[in-house]
Amino acid sequence: MARRWLALAGAATLTLGAAILCFPAVEGFFWATAGVLSTVGILFGIRLHQPARRAPWIVLAAAVATLGAGDTAYDLGLRDHDQLWLIIAEICYLTLFPLLAYALLGLTRTSAALHDRSTVVDLLSLVVAAGLVGWTLTAGPLASSSPWPVFDRSLAAAHVLGSMVVVVVTAALVVATRARNVSAILLAVGAIGLLTSDSLDAFAELHSALPGGNVWELGYLIGYGAWGAAALPQSMARLTLPVEPRVDPGRGLGVLPLLAIALTGPALLLISDAGDVTVVAIGSALMTVLVATRLSDALTAQRRAVERERLLRHACGELVAAADARAVAATLVAGIDRLLPRAEPHRVIFISLAAAAATADETMPLSGVAAVPGSPRLPSAWQKAGARASEETADLRPAAERRRARSIGSTPVAGPIIGRVEVADAMAWRPLVLLDHQPPATAGGRRSRLSATRLLHPDLRAPLAGMPATLVASLAAEQPGRHRSPVNAVAIGGDHAVLAGLQDTLEVLASQAALALRRLGHTVENNRRERDAYLSAVSERTADVVILLDADEWIRYASPSMADLLKVSVPIFSTWRDIVHRDDHGQVENTLDRARAALDGSGVNTEWTLRRSDGSWIQVEVNCRDLRNHPAVQGLVLTLHDVTPDRRVDLPSTLRRLDRSAPGRNRRSVWRRFG
Repeated sequence: MARRWLALAGAATLTLGAAILCFPAVEGFFWATAGVLSTVGILFGIRLHQPARRAPWIVLAAAVATLGAGDTAYDLGLRDHDQLWLIIAEICYLTLFPLLAYALLGLTRTSAALHDRSTVVDLLSLVVAAGLVGWTLTAGPLASSSPWPVFDRSLAAAHVLGSMVVVVVTAALVVATRARNVSAILLAVGAIGLLTSDSLDAFAELHSALPGGNVWELGYLIGYGAWGAAALPQSMARLTLPVEPRVDPGRGLGVLPLLAIALTGPALLLISDAGDVTVVAIGSALMTVLVATRLSDALTAQRRAVERERLLRHACGELVAAADARAVAATLVAGIDRLLPRAEPHRVIFISLAAAAATADETMPLSGVAAVPGSPRLPSAWQKAGARASEETADLRPAAERRRARSIGSTPVAGPIIGRVEVADAMAWRPLVLLDHQPPATAGGRRSRLSATRLLHPDLRAPLAGMPATLVASLAAEQPGRHRSPVNAVAIGGDHAVLAGLQDTLEVLASQAALALRRLGHTVENNRRERDAYLSAVSERTADVVILLDADEWIRYASPSMADLLKVSVPIFSTWRDIVHRDDHGQVENTLDRARAALDGSGVNTEWTLRRSDGSWIQVEVNCRDLRNHPAVQGLVLTLHDVTPDRRVDLPSTLRRLDRSAPGRNRRSVWRRFG
């Protein structure tokens, strides 16, 4: 559709150009038609694409309408020989340049072209140099050799200088969009057409005539067509959105262009016959000040880069020395605070991935974590069950208890997938926000994403209220292992320009924090393996069986006597359901639930009757303790003692009591199990 509109605009421009050349007697009508069509095209594009900021485009439409009104008044003044119409036309022409400057600067204000002062200084240097060249080449010769009155000569020079400023600003807009925005390119084409016609008009008045008649006036028609067509493609709406920052921001023009700008004044004095040396001197002094300011900004940027590198190196050293997740979190927050400007308001929150209510068995809800306003709250059932638990304790509830909670009518909510995690680790990340989807922490090949705060999830917008932009950096390991961090990302709210300049540095800091968390996880796993190996060596000749279950009911450790007791080996990555007969699952689940309900850690003593892999039965005494909150255990400890020989001694008396029991009792199942 955009191509059709552009093709229609091009066809209209060519038709009007041919009509102006073929029917010069009524060319004023065609110039007025061009102004009306261009203005209508801009307003139609605003209506069609709904840009985020309409003011620059509306002002651009007003500028084009002013140019069309000036052409109409100029044509009426030439026909009627009325000086009033000519004055009105000149007022319209001079009003064009402030309107164009406001519109174009409004488009570049929110883009990467004018984010820092260095780019603004470069733009001003180009404008001053272009103005000095234009004054020397147009106003100087006109003042010395043209029969024009002084007022007319000044107007001609003002037109050329204004057109140069418009060309420079549109060129900056094209650079800001990396020459990928069709609307920006069309705006620059229109500005070049305006400058070409104004310059040729001045030279025509200087030399009385130019070959080709008034063909050079078609540059104004190109300006009409290009500016009207600039609002038709979808890219016009992107001009008012912030542009993604470059990898190397603040580079500016470089040394050679700045040197050429500084030498513009002396070069004009050498190669041209400049009569007004005062203007050249003032322009040269102004360009020298701008170049000195640019060099000062470059030195300041270099000092800031060195300071950022020093702070980042210091933070990375602290992350390497961090012994737990609390130290990693504190170092990360302190590093962010040091990297951001001191007077810059900002906010840091952590994001954890939450699972939906119907999740897999390995997902566990987290309670006791201080969450910011707007994050999901725990249901009343969990609050009642954990009333005796400390607020500083991570309560990891496995899938079996979630199923039991659903069976009694409770409504579970989402909780973060945190795996096996230290209690101190769970409380280190505050404030914490729980999300039911992946946080927006990656974009393309990057591990961070910068966006407006209003575009984020509502649960993230609430704690970041008042911050215009948010940088979300990933804290998840690229190759996650068995140990998983309780957080997935860190969100930093602040000014868009500040976060864009520090995005690479903050991304590196977050990546180093993710590596530190992964290192801590591997350390925890290695320590547990060493403890398990120690327990296995100590209890190798022990008749009792010790089983350690994770919070998600995976078997983390089983003593070697397990094979002698149940006649079964423990597979890798197995649960207790893999070694216990399916007919005995009920009594095991009942014991585990009772142990979890005993929040004082006293444990549960009971007896199980288990079926071995060879079909025989065994009776064991069981002690189950809930040590999930113990930092060195973090699981359920089952101690099994074989009491089958003792029960067989009591078996005859038990059978005699069954024989003497009242008729109608269910003796068959008891005889089948004990007989």
